[in-house]
Amino acid sequence: MPLDPTISALLGAVIGAMAGVAGTIVTTIIIQRGETARHTRKLLIDTAIQNWIQLEKTADAIGKNTGVRPSSAPLDLYIIHAAKLLEVCDLSRISPESVTQLIKELSAVTSAATDAIQKKGDNQAA
Repeated sequence: MPLDPTISALLGAVIGAMAGVAGTIVTTIIIQRGETARHTRKLLIDTAIQNWIQLEKTADAIGKNTGVRPSSAPLDLYIIHAAKLLEVCDLSRISPESVTQLIKELSAVTSAATDAIQKKGDNQAA
């Protein structure tokens, strides 16, 4: 049964419009995910920098009051800690039963990063 040319044209236009809308929706979703990831990374870095600045100010104040400034970790450590903290704070993983394990994960990663940074510093000093 052949299609009427008018119906064929309308059907083609509808299918083309649906394909265009679907493409736009997919593109919007991809862009939104990218923006969310970019925003999350920026927030993570900004948080790490603010923590580092605050602890540097505290170390300076202690040094001024006692004459001995405590050593402080490099910014790298704060970024690693913030990244793991963000991962640990995934709300789908947090429950009263899981909190202890999540804190242990955070501490283990931070400790490993601290050890690696200290070894790097020891190697550079030698």
